[in-house]
Amino acid sequence: MERGRGFFDRFLQGEPITRPAYIPLLQGVTARVEGLSRQVMEADPTLWANALMKTAELLEVDGIVAGFDFTLLAEACGAAVTWKDNRPEIVGPAKALRAALQEAGRLRNALEVATRVFQVCRSQRACLISLTGPVTLAAQVFGPEEGPQRIGEIKQVMVKAAEAFCQTRPDVVVFTERGALTGGEVSPAYRRMYTTLKNVAAYYNIPVALYLEDYDPQDLYRFSSLNADIYIFGPSSEQSLPPLAALSALGEEAVGMGLGLRGDNCGQAIGIIDEVMRYYRAQGKPNFFFTSLGPVTGEVDLESLRQLIKAITQIRVQS
Repeated sequence: MERGRGFFDRFLQGEPITRPAYIPLLQGVTARVEGLSRQVMEADPTLWANALMKTAELLEVDGIVAGFDFTLLAEACGAAVTWKDNRPEIVGPAKALRAALQEAGRLRNALEVATRVFQVCRSQRACLISLTGPVTLAAQVFGPEEGPQRIGEIKQVMVKAAEAFCQTRPDVVVFTERGALTGGEVSPAYRRMYTTLKNVAAYYNIPVALYLEDYDPQDLYRFSSLNADIYIFGPSSEQSLPPLAALSALGEEAVGMGLGLRGDNCGQAIGIIDEVMRYYRAQGKPNFFFTSLGPVTGEVDLESLRQLIKAITQIRVQS
């Protein structure tokens, strides 16, 4: 029986897939499964790693994304973070960029978690690592007004973090971006930054994915200038799926796509799956996998999520 790693490997290698992989962005749900607060869990890499693996096993997902948290890297850089309703929030920019990045708090723990989890799960599940993208990070660290002008100061931070996490040998390194990138122009400075990050990942022979939130679903093609190997679409500014023709056009120049599905509305998600499958069967180029529409939090309806996962496992690309 083919395991999750096999489905995702076929996707990465551009081979015909029997069904799309499902690789959700597990976040608060891991603490819920382990019966802990998220703050307590993330303070201990052993607890965190065990919770992530336990959740992946419980839900029978095809892959694990370690480190998906928009606050981790900013906190390591020195941005002020507070916990509210069991979630970390950035409450202020950094006074100065912290030098010893990998030694900082939760980021250090996340690095250890990735190392442990990937060693155990690599044979059965795809292994992806997530880092906040440079444009969003600059806005978090320097403030939204100064961030675009100070993007160059983030370069050393991003390179150090990318190198450290690439050494955990993930299948893909995912850079996550929000409105700081998606709400404005894709400038030459942003393109240069992503070229640098792709070069870092290429040294380890690891493809780069760009995860986007708060984007205009009618205006995707401009992100092609960042030359990501994979594009992953989280919640858009309209909370809607991008037009499939636009996804297909972007996918022509990439390995493929990751499409987000809501885990708390199984009926709606299955409707989207059916639409996607009809389109890609007609096109004959099923170069995509499914993920969650944003992080899977502790409030998720686990039964609805299980139903969605069961529906995905029953997909057959050839009708």
